[in-house]
Amino acid sequence: MIRSVTSVSKAYRNATTLRKFSITHSLRRSTTATMMRPRGSSSSTRAAVAIANPHSNGSGQSSSTSSSSHLAFAIAATALATAGSSLNATRRNNPTKNEAISHQNADADMLALGKSLQASHERQMVRMAKLLHSLETLAEEAEKDEKKKELDKQQQQSEKKDGNDATTNTTDNGTTTAAREEEEEKQEETANTEMICISDAELDALSSSPDLVWGYIESLKNGAIYGREDVKRIARAASTALRSEPSLIDLSKRCASKENGGDIETVTVVGDLHGHFQCSLVKILDMLSGKSCTSDEDEHGSPWDGTGAVVFNGDFVDRGKNSVEVLLALLLLKLAYPNNVYLNRGNHEDSVIAEVYGCKDELQARYGQDTKEMWEEFENAFASLP
Repeated sequence: MIRSVTSVSKAYRNATTLRKFSITHSLRRSTTATMMRPRGSSSSTRAAVAIANPHSNGSGQSSSTSSSSHLAFAIAATALATAGSSLNATRRNNPTKNEAISHQNADADMLALGKSLQASHERQMVRMAKLLHSLETLAEEAEKDEKKKELDKQQQQSEKKDGNDATTNTTDNGTTTAAREEEEEKQEETANTEMICISDAELDALSSSPDLVWGYIESLKNGAIYGREDVKRIARAASTALRSEPSLIDLSKRCASKENGGDIETVTVVGDLHGHFQCSLVKILDMLSGKSCTSDEDEHGSPWDGTGAVVFNGDFVDRGKNSVEVLLALLLLKLAYPNNVYLNRGNHEDSVIAEVYGCKDELQARYGQDTKEMWEEFENAFASLP
């Protein structure tokens, strides 16, 4: 009986010792494997291992005095670290209500700042517009003052010259007697100016009898002007002819040899005329007619006999004193020589620019203030140019 109890007690002690050795050995293996993990391992796991091995040295070996309580503590620390990591991941993936509100407040602040800056910019623009308007008003007042001083100076000179204030009698509208007489003389001169008349039938006949156009241009050279209806008729007919042509015309095939289908020898390109009739357009037309040629080499390739072509490359009107004559002459040439005269649109063939730079003023000076319908036909002609 005593032997049996002794054997059981000895077996119990051996089992307890073996159990402690197994627990210590398992803890040592777990700690060593954890310490050998790469740097990517979580800090929480490393912290758990450190807690589980409070007596570990630098080589990762555990103290021989580790017990089962240490193992339980390590398990609890690992579980706590895992729970903390899960909580942080959950917070990153699902931001809290406070964080969402914070982001919304930041967006609202940025939107308010943008609106404030825009409102400030608009206020600055309004101030700048007011400043520019004030400057323009001051410039207009200064210009009026200069004109008034100039008129006063002219009046004083006139008084000194005549020696009598009677010569400066003014009418009710403020114009002097001399100015009124000058205006009457101008009106009388316009009334006595030769008027050129041209019908629709005559315009239609120009393409079949192009030589007729030189009679009309010669009348313009002599100072004659077209009547109101004649001006509108010419502009209307030219607009119709220009719209029938493509916006891009290729003359290279026509300049080829006769064997390759060419029918013209030369193409002459004329630049800006800007309302210069006698000193520019008339001389150019003479050159193209061969009247001013100095050698036999220049005598061929005239658009008037069909052996050449001429391109008037825009800017027919404005700046000069004869924009109306230049424009009407070119439109008549286009009607007379549709396959040899080409007109391109320049930046001055525009209703706004031509009004600013003098073409409309010249038309009103020539035909009076009631030129609305005539100007509309000019605008249509401008719009028809390629």
